[in-house]
Amino acid sequence: MENWWFAPLIIGITVIPSMGLIIAGVVVEALHRRKANRCTAVTNGTVIGYRFLGGVNMKPVIGYRVNGRDYRVARQFRAYAGVEKNVPWDPYNDSGAYVSDNDVLHVPTRMVTNLRAMAQQLWPLGSPMPVYYDPADPSKAFAHHVNKRMSMVAIVLCATGAGTLAILLPFTLLVLTQL
Repeated sequence: MENWWFAPLIIGITVIPSMGLIIAGVVVEALHRRKANRCTAVTNGTVIGYRFLGGVNMKPVIGYRVNGRDYRVARQFRAYAGVEKNVPWDPYNDSGAYVSDNDVLHVPTRMVTNLRAMAQQLWPLGSPMPVYYDPADPSKAFAHHVNKRMSMVAIVLCATGAGTLAILLPFTLLVLTQL
């Protein structure tokens, strides 16, 4: 029994990180649902700017006022889809972005893509957009609609944890039976 420390080490290396990812995904989803369930009041906001976070990730920033105080919220999308079409005779693109019915922002890209022009076409500055906020804490809000679908971050965390566990657990059990 000179290798008594090996079994806890193998379990610690394989099972604990996988379970940590799954637990993190569940916590992220619980916080998302809690926020979504609390955002019951609605007000009219206006597009005051844009955020560009790299790739095709662009979103409008909506300003809104509750009880005489100004707040901001960025519109969230379920996913972002970029379709790249590079042709030497037409390298520039500044139009064609749209939001599908399942809340996915589709952005056609080329060698040079003007995301600001696309954002201004989709959401002109000053255009109205509803904002759903938490009456107890108006800084917690959703623009356009309350997103009650499962968070993509939670899906990725849970799937990564479950996949890692599914791959490593048989190996762990095999190693443990060899001790």
